[in-house]
Amino acid sequence: MTNHHLYNKRVYPKKDAPTILFFLCPFGTKLWKVRPVIKKLQKAGYTVVGYDTTDDTFYAADPQILIKVVHEVAQDIEATVNEYKKQGISDFGFFGSSLGAFIAYNCVGRLPQYLRWGVFNTGGNIAEAMWRLKKPRLIHEQKGITKQQLLKTWHDIQYPGFSGLQGNSYIFVSSPADKVAPIDDIDEYLQLILDAGAKAHVLSLKAKGHSTTVIRGFQKSVQLLDEVRQQG
Repeated sequence: MTNHHLYNKRVYPKKDAPTILFFLCPFGTKLWKVRPVIKKLQKAGYTVVGYDTTDDTFYAADPQILIKVVHEVAQDIEATVNEYKKQGISDFGFFGSSLGAFIAYNCVGRLPQYLRWGVFNTGGNIAEAMWRLKKPRLIHEQKGITKQQLLKTWHDIQYPGFSGLQGNSYIFVSSPADKVAPIDDIDEYLQLILDAGAKAHVLSLKAKGHSTTVIRGFQKSVQLLDEVRQQG
């Protein structure tokens, strides 16, 4: 495990695996908690490079932290890709969940030539989603931070800008029962990727809420990754 100030990283190698999967955890979920999912992905033939974020991402009520997290993880993914390319590996993708999906969305905008396929396991507007979480919302309100301020501060990472996605393929996972990241909110972010030339669609799963939608995505992770790689 490599510990950074704002995120943790761990590599779960698969011997002779020709494909690298960047796995980005939801907020509040550490890599050790999702070890069974990672083991399943290793068994499917992936070397998994896992990331989780510190609780300060939301609980410190400092909007600049999320911006730094996005920037640092994107930098690390680019450096990691370059190291694997020296070993002759050229196939890279991602599986990002909740906050991890948002970070992955930014990484696709910054590194379109590297992250050519992947799964956004829930998604939408990060400010709106965080504001629907009681504890982070109360912490921000106590510091006098409004949702409108978050929408403005996080605008550039919410809309990172996409180009050169021709040949890339992505799946957005959601559920009508997800009230934190509603399925209807995805269309805008899906369209931005489609407009940049990628193949992408939304998959609706049966679930009871945000957390169970993420879990259902975990359960179908290998199947979803197989699907997204085939549609490229």
